[in-house]
Amino acid sequence: MRLFVALDLPASVKKSLTKISYGLSGVRWVEPDQMHLTLRFIGDTDVQKEQAARAALEEVSFAPFELQVRGVGQFPEDGAAQVLWAGVDASDALEKLASDVEAALVAHRLRPEKKPFSAHITLGRMRNPMKPERLRKFYEQNADFETEPFKVTEFSLYSSLLTPNGSIYTREAAYKAKSAKRR
Repeated sequence: MRLFVALDLPASVKKSLTKISYGLSGVRWVEPDQMHLTLRFIGDTDVQKEQAARAALEEVSFAPFELQVRGVGQFPEDGAAQVLWAGVDASDALEKLASDVEAALVAHRLRPEKKPFSAHITLGRMRNPMKPERLRKFYEQNADFETEPFKVTEFSLYSSLLTPNGSIYTREAAYKAKSAKRR
């Protein structure tokens, strides 16, 4: 089973993101019900690793916090784009949650993540890398994009099924916010 840990987005945020996810041929736009903010990609797992991931995530403790989606960008940052994304405002609480998820997974003997955490919501993937001049209008139209702030009260463990039409995500478990453990 292929797994990842993510924040779900409120319907209103998904609706706002959908309103900017259009107008470029050669882009496979993410369906609203598949939009999320990945905290940690785990990858292919066997039953033992899946159970370890579930146990690790039960140990993560965080208090509710607010996030706001703002701005758009691409991966890679320079040159021809392969992915378009929406960003989120800097958030110490989000960074700590991602770090705590990583630490818990590693403590349960899952491989450490090689890439640094990058808070974003994937909007679309290019069928072929797209040159910056083709994206100019998209960036101009969305230069001031932002959503209303929203409260993060849980994160989820998802499985991912790869299909020719894109990935299909299934929520496997949810982990609610709770007070930070006292030391």
